[in-house]
Amino acid sequence: MFNLLKHTLLIITILFSGILLYGEYNVISFSGSVELIRDGKSMEVTESMKLLETDTIKTEVNGFLTIIFSNGDEYEIGPGSEILLSQFISDNIEKDTSSWLSALKSKVSKIVGKSEAKELSAVCGVRGNEVGENRFKVYWETGEVDASEEYDRCRTLFFNRYYSEAIDMTSKFVADYPGQSEKANYIIGRSYFEVSNYDEAIKFLKEADKQEEDVEFYIALSYLYSADFNKAVDGFEKILSTYSDKSKIAYFLAISYKGLGDSRKSKQYLKKIDKDSEYFNLKI
Repeated sequence: MFNLLKHTLLIITILFSGILLYGEYNVISFSGSVELIRDGKSMEVTESMKLLETDTIKTEVNGFLTIIFSNGDEYEIGPGSEILLSQFISDNIEKDTSSWLSALKSKVSKIVGKSEAKELSAVCGVRGNEVGENRFKVYWETGEVDASEEYDRCRTLFFNRYYSEAIDMTSKFVADYPGQSEKANYIIGRSYFEVSNYDEAIKFLKEADKQEEDVEFYIALSYLYSADFNKAVDGFEKILSTYSDKSKIAYFLAISYKGLGDSRKSKQYLKKIDKDSEYFNLKI
Protein backbone atom coordinates (compact mmCIF):
# COMPACT_ATOMS: atom_id res chain seq x y z
CA MET A 1 0.00 0.00 0.00
CA PHE A 2 2.86 2.35 0.92
CA ASN A 3 4.67 1.69 -2.36
CA LEU A 4 1.48 2.35 -4.34
CA LEU A 5 0.92 5.63 -2.50
CA LYS A 6 4.56 6.61 -3.00
CA HIS A 7 4.36 5.86 -6.73
CA THR A 8 1.14 7.87 -7.00
CA LEU A 9 2.74 10.85 -5.26
CA LEU A 10 5.74 10.67 -7.60
CA ILE A 11 3.45 10.74 -10.66
CA ILE A 12 1.62 13.74 -9.22
CA THR A 13 4.94 15.48 -8.53
CA ILE A 14 6.18 14.86 -12.05
CA LEU A 15 2.88 15.99 -13.55
CA PHE A 16 2.91 19.13 -11.42
CA SER A 17 6.49 19.85 -12.46
CA GLY A 18 5.48 19.31 -16.06
CA ILE A 19 2.55 21.69 -15.84
CA LEU A 20 4.92 24.37 -14.65
CA LEU A 21 7.47 23.42 -17.25
CA TYR A 22 5.20 23.43 -20.28
CA GLY A 23 2.58 25.95 -19.16
CA GLU A 24 0.26 26.07 -22.16
CA TYR A 25 -0.79 23.63 -24.87
CA ASN A 26 -1.78 24.77 -28.32
CA VAL A 27 -2.75 23.12 -31.58
CA ILE A 28 -0.22 23.93 -34.30
CA SER A 29 -1.55 21.65 -37.04
CA PHE A 30 -4.16 18.98 -37.72
CA SER A 31 -5.58 17.07 -40.63
CA GLY A 32 -8.49 14.74 -41.29
CA SER A 33 -11.24 14.22 -38.77
CA VAL A 34 -10.32 15.54 -35.32
CA GLU A 35 -12.78 16.21 -32.51
CA LEU A 36 -12.27 18.10 -29.26
CA ILE A 37 -14.55 17.34 -26.32
CA ARG A 38 -14.66 19.97 -23.56
CA ASP A 39 -17.04 19.80 -20.62
CA GLY A 40 -19.00 17.09 -22.43
CA LYS A 41 -19.48 19.19 -25.57
CA SER A 42 -17.94 18.66 -28.98
CA MET A 43 -15.89 21.59 -30.32
CA GLU A 44 -14.33 22.40 -33.65
CA VAL A 45 -10.54 22.23 -33.67
CA THR A 46 -8.67 25.23 -35.06
CA GLU A 47 -4.99 26.03 -35.52
CA SER A 48 -3.41 27.92 -32.58
CA MET A 49 -6.33 26.79 -30.42
CA LYS A 50 -5.46 26.73 -26.70
CA LEU A 51 -6.13 23.37 -25.08
CA LEU A 52 -7.11 22.59 -21.50
CA GLU A 53 -5.88 19.64 -19.47
CA THR A 54 -9.47 18.43 -19.07
CA ASP A 55 -9.97 18.26 -22.85
CA THR A 56 -10.41 14.94 -24.64
CA ILE A 57 -9.08 14.65 -28.19
CA LYS A 58 -10.53 12.11 -30.62
CA THR A 59 -9.05 11.37 -34.03
CA GLU A 60 -10.64 9.17 -36.67
CA VAL A 61 -8.68 6.80 -38.93
CA ASN A 62 -7.62 9.75 -41.07
CA GLY A 63 -7.14 12.20 -38.18
CA PHE A 64 -3.84 13.66 -37.01
CA LEU A 65 -3.05 16.43 -34.51
CA THR A 66 0.18 18.17 -33.41
CA ILE A 67 0.36 19.98 -30.07
CA ILE A 68 3.04 22.44 -29.00
CA PHE A 69 3.88 23.30 -25.40
CA SER A 70 5.09 26.73 -24.33
CA ASN A 71 8.69 25.48 -24.02
CA GLY A 72 8.68 24.53 -27.73
CA ASP A 73 8.24 20.76 -27.37
CA GLU A 74 5.90 19.23 -29.94
CA TYR A 75 3.81 16.07 -29.54
CA GLU A 76 1.74 14.23 -32.11
CA ILE A 77 -1.56 12.40 -31.66
CA GLY A 78 -2.04 9.86 -34.39
CA PRO A 79 -5.09 8.36 -36.14
CA GLY A 80 -7.71 6.37 -34.25
CA SER A 81 -6.97 7.87 -30.84
CA GLU A 82 -9.09 9.04 -27.92
CA ILE A 83 -6.92 10.81 -25.39
CA LEU A 84 -7.54 12.75 -22.20
CA LEU A 85 -4.98 15.54 -22.47
CA SER A 86 -3.95 15.47 -18.79
CA GLN A 87 -3.07 11.76 -19.04
CA PHE A 88 -1.25 12.35 -22.32
CA ILE A 89 0.80 15.11 -20.68
CA SER A 90 1.54 12.97 -17.64
CA ASP A 91 2.73 10.01 -19.72
CA ASN A 92 5.00 12.11 -21.90
CA ILE A 93 6.39 14.22 -19.08
CA GLU A 94 7.22 11.17 -16.98
CA LYS A 95 9.01 9.64 -19.98
CA ASP A 96 10.80 12.88 -20.85
CA THR A 97 11.81 13.56 -17.24
CA SER A 98 13.24 10.05 -16.89
CA SER A 99 15.20 10.37 -20.14
CA TRP A 100 16.43 13.84 -19.23
CA LEU A 101 17.63 12.78 -15.78
CA SER A 102 19.31 9.65 -17.19
CA ALA A 103 21.19 11.73 -19.73
CA LEU A 104 22.09 14.24 -17.03
CA LYS A 105 23.48 11.57 -14.69
CA SER A 106 25.60 10.14 -17.47
CA LYS A 107 26.94 13.59 -18.37
CA VAL A 108 27.91 14.79 -14.89
CA SER A 109 29.00 11.52 -13.26
CA LYS A 110 32.56 11.77 -14.56
CA ILE A 111 32.99 15.30 -13.23
CA VAL A 112 31.36 14.61 -9.87
CA GLY A 113 33.50 11.47 -9.55
CA LYS A 114 36.81 13.30 -9.94
CA SER A 115 36.88 14.28 -6.29
CA GLU A 116 36.29 10.64 -5.37
CA ALA A 117 39.39 9.61 -7.29
CA LYS A 118 41.45 11.95 -5.14
CA GLU A 119 39.84 10.55 -1.99
CA LEU A 120 40.53 7.03 -3.22
CA SER A 121 44.24 7.71 -3.46
CA ALA A 122 44.27 9.24 0.00
CA VAL A 123 42.30 6.46 1.68
CA CYS A 124 43.99 3.54 -0.01
CA GLY A 125 47.36 5.13 0.68
CA VAL A 126 46.83 5.07 4.43
CA ARG A 127 47.91 1.45 4.78
CA GLY A 128 48.38 0.49 1.16
CA ASN A 129 45.03 -1.28 1.26
CA GLU A 130 43.70 -2.70 -1.98
CA VAL A 131 40.77 -4.93 -2.78
CA GLY A 132 41.92 -8.17 -4.38
CA GLU A 133 40.81 -9.42 -7.79
CA ASN A 134 38.20 -11.65 -6.16
CA ARG A 135 35.82 -9.13 -4.62
CA PHE A 136 34.74 -11.61 -1.93
CA LYS A 137 38.27 -12.52 -0.84
CA VAL A 138 39.96 -9.34 0.26
CA TYR A 139 43.29 -9.55 1.98
CA TRP A 140 41.93 -8.99 5.50
CA GLU A 141 39.70 -12.07 5.74
CA THR A 142 41.73 -13.59 8.55
CA GLY A 143 42.66 -12.20 11.90
CA GLU A 144 41.03 -9.80 14.31
CA VAL A 145 41.18 -6.04 13.79
CA ASP A 146 40.30 -3.01 15.85
CA ALA A 147 37.56 -0.47 15.04
CA SER A 148 39.88 1.87 13.16
CA GLU A 149 41.18 -0.90 10.89
CA GLU A 150 37.70 -2.28 10.25
CA TYR A 151 36.44 1.20 9.35
CA ASP A 152 39.33 1.67 6.91
CA ARG A 153 38.37 -1.59 5.25
CA CYS A 154 34.78 -0.39 4.83
CA ARG A 155 36.06 2.80 3.24
CA THR A 156 38.41 0.87 0.97
CA LEU A 157 35.53 -1.25 -0.34
CA PHE A 158 33.53 1.89 -1.06
CA PHE A 159 36.32 3.76 -2.80
CA ASN A 160 37.10 0.69 -4.90
CA ARG A 161 33.43 0.79 -5.99
CA TYR A 162 32.37 -2.48 -4.38
CA TYR A 163 29.18 -0.86 -3.16
CA SER A 164 27.14 -3.92 -2.15
CA GLU A 165 30.05 -5.27 -0.11
CA ALA A 166 30.62 -1.83 1.39
CA ILE A 167 26.99 -1.69 2.52
CA ASP A 168 27.18 -5.16 4.08
CA MET A 169 30.52 -4.68 5.83
CA THR A 170 29.73 -1.17 7.05
CA SER A 171 26.34 -2.30 8.38
CA LYS A 172 28.20 -4.96 10.36
CA PHE A 173 30.62 -2.29 11.55
CA VAL A 174 27.69 -0.21 12.85
CA ALA A 175 26.34 -3.25 14.69
CA ASP A 176 29.75 -3.86 16.29
CA TYR A 177 30.51 -0.19 17.02
CA PRO A 178 27.18 1.69 17.34
CA GLY A 179 28.97 4.73 18.75
CA GLN A 180 30.61 5.28 15.36
CA SER A 181 27.44 5.01 13.29
CA GLU A 182 27.50 8.62 12.05
CA LYS A 183 30.71 8.27 10.05
CA ALA A 184 29.71 4.77 8.91
CA ASN A 185 26.32 5.98 7.68
CA TYR A 186 28.12 8.22 5.19
CA ILE A 187 29.67 5.16 3.51
CA ILE A 188 26.34 3.30 3.51
CA GLY A 189 24.44 6.31 2.17
CA ARG A 190 26.97 7.03 -0.54
CA SER A 191 27.03 3.37 -1.55
CA TYR A 192 23.25 3.34 -1.91
CA PHE A 193 23.52 6.52 -4.00
CA GLU A 194 26.00 4.87 -6.36
CA VAL A 195 23.63 1.95 -6.98
CA SER A 196 20.77 4.42 -7.63
CA ASN A 197 18.80 3.56 -4.49
CA TYR A 198 18.11 7.19 -3.67
CA ASP A 199 15.54 6.62 -0.92
CA GLU A 200 18.03 4.60 1.13
CA ALA A 201 20.80 7.05 0.26
CA ILE A 202 18.78 9.93 1.69
CA LYS A 203 17.85 7.91 4.78
CA PHE A 204 21.44 7.07 5.74
CA LEU A 205 23.01 10.36 4.67
CA LYS A 206 20.59 12.25 6.91
CA GLU A 207 22.04 10.24 9.81
CA ALA A 208 25.65 10.69 8.67
CA ASP A 209 28.43 12.84 10.09
CA LYS A 210 27.76 16.36 8.83
CA GLN A 211 31.47 17.16 9.00
CA GLU A 212 31.69 15.42 5.63
CA GLU A 213 31.11 18.36 3.26
CA ASP A 214 29.42 16.24 0.61
CA VAL A 215 26.70 14.83 2.88
CA GLU A 216 24.20 17.60 2.18
CA PHE A 217 25.26 17.73 -1.47
CA TYR A 218 24.47 14.06 -2.05
CA ILE A 219 21.17 14.35 -0.20
CA ALA A 220 20.16 17.17 -2.55
CA LEU A 221 21.49 15.27 -5.57
CA SER A 222 19.47 12.21 -4.54
CA TYR A 223 16.33 14.34 -4.48
CA LEU A 224 17.22 15.72 -7.92
CA TYR A 225 17.77 12.26 -9.41
CA SER A 226 14.43 11.20 -7.88
CA ALA A 227 12.74 14.10 -9.72
CA ASP A 228 11.83 15.73 -6.40
CA PHE A 229 12.88 19.15 -7.67
CA ASN A 230 11.50 21.22 -4.79
CA LYS A 231 13.53 19.33 -2.19
CA ALA A 232 16.56 19.41 -4.49
CA VAL A 233 16.31 23.22 -4.68
CA ASP A 234 15.97 23.46 -0.89
CA GLY A 235 18.99 21.21 -0.40
CA PHE A 236 21.30 22.96 -2.85
CA GLU A 237 20.32 26.44 -1.70
CA LYS A 238 21.01 25.40 1.89
CA ILE A 239 24.68 24.74 1.13
CA LEU A 240 25.36 27.28 -1.64
CA SER A 241 27.00 29.87 0.63
CA THR A 242 29.22 27.40 2.52
CA TYR A 243 30.16 24.79 -0.10
CA SER A 244 33.73 25.00 -1.38
CA ASP A 245 32.78 24.67 -5.08
CA LYS A 246 29.99 27.21 -5.51
CA SER A 247 29.92 26.79 -9.30
CA LYS A 248 29.08 23.12 -8.80
CA ILE A 249 26.11 23.96 -6.59
CA ALA A 250 24.97 26.74 -8.95
CA TYR A 251 24.98 24.24 -11.82
CA PHE A 252 22.77 21.77 -9.99
CA LEU A 253 20.46 24.56 -8.84
CA ALA A 254 20.06 25.56 -12.49
CA ILE A 255 19.08 21.99 -13.29
CA SER A 256 16.66 21.79 -10.34
CA TYR A 257 14.92 25.01 -11.33
CA LYS A 258 14.69 23.76 -14.90
CA GLY A 259 12.90 20.71 -13.52
CA LEU A 260 10.47 23.03 -11.78
CA GLY A 261 9.90 24.94 -15.00
CA ASP A 262 11.42 28.15 -13.67
CA SER A 263 13.64 29.10 -16.62
CA ARG A 264 14.36 32.55 -15.18
CA LYS A 265 15.87 31.13 -11.98
CA SER A 266 17.65 28.43 -13.95
CA LYS A 267 19.37 31.02 -16.13
CA GLN A 268 20.25 33.12 -13.09
CA TYR A 269 22.20 30.26 -11.57
CA LEU A 270 23.87 29.35 -14.84
CA LYS A 271 25.27 32.89 -14.91
CA LYS A 272 26.79 32.32 -11.46
CA ILE A 273 29.04 29.52 -12.70
CA ASP A 274 32.66 30.62 -12.89
CA LYS A 275 34.12 30.60 -16.40
CA ASP A 276 37.06 28.52 -15.18
CA SER A 277 34.75 25.87 -13.70
CA GLU A 278 34.44 22.48 -15.38
CA TYR A 279 30.67 23.00 -15.10
CA PHE A 280 30.72 26.18 -17.18
CA ASN A 281 30.34 24.55 -20.61
CA LEU A 282 27.99 21.78 -19.51
CA LYS A 283 24.51 22.08 -20.96
CA ILE A 284 21.40 21.30 -18.96
